[in-house]
Amino acid sequence: MSEVEEKEQTGKAWKVENMSEKMLVSRMVAAKEKENKAKADYKKAATELQRRAMKEIVDHNVKFVRFHGAKGKVTVCKKGSLSLINGMAFKRVIGEELFNSEITTEQSIAYKLKAPFEAVLKAIFLQDYDFEMKLADVYDALGADTEQRSVLDKKLKGQYDKDCELLEAMFGEKNYETELYCIYKVKNAERIRIFFPDATEETLAEIRKQLLVEEGLSITLIK
Repeated sequence: MSEVEEKEQTGKAWKVENMSEKMLVSRMVAAKEKENKAKADYKKAATELQRRAMKEIVDHNVKFVRFHGAKGKVTVCKKGSLSLINGMAFKRVIGEELFNSEITTEQSIAYKLKAPFEAVLKAIFLQDYDFEMKLADVYDALGADTEQRSVLDKKLKGQYDKDCELLEAMFGEKNYETELYCIYKVKNAERIRIFFPDATEETLAEIRKQLLVEEGLSITLIK
C-alpha cells in the first residue's frame, strides 16, 4: 500500500494487514495520545466532582452523593480501608474463635514485610520524615481554600505520582516538587507514628542500624 493510499485509509475502517509498519506505529501513537487525553479529562472532571461532593457530605452529614448527567451518573462515597496494626492484640480483644473464623494468618520462611511497614522502615532509614511540619503549611503555600483543604486531607497519600496528579488537577500544571516532598515527609511521619507511637529520635536511630536501603533510579515515559 502506498503512502497516499495509507492516508486515505485513515478515515475508513482500517485493515492492519495492508498497512506498513510506519503507518501501524503512527496509529499506535495517535491512539495512545487520544487515550491519555481522555484519562486526563476524566481525572479533572472526577476531581471537581469529588470537591463538590465533599462539600455536600460535610454540609449535610451524609455518606455519599450522587450526580446525574445527560448520560449516566456518578456516586461519591465515604469509604475506609482497614489494616491491623497488632494482630495478636486484636485477637485478645475480639476472642480467638472470631479471629480465626474471619482472619487468615499467612506464614513465610523468609522475612516478607507488608508494604506499608516496609515503606515506613525505608522512610526511617532515609530520614524522609518530618514530625514538626504540618499539611496546613503546605496548603497555605498552595493557596488552598477550605473546600480544597477538605479534598486534600482525604486524597493526599504521600505518593508522588498520585499526589502530583491531584495537585495539577486542583491548582493547574506547574512545578510542585517542594510541596510534594513536604507532603511525602509529613505522611511518612504520620505512618511512623502508627507503628511506633512513642518512638524518639534515639529509637529511630537504633532502628536505622538494623536496616539497609539501596537506592536506584526508575524512569517513566510521559507524553
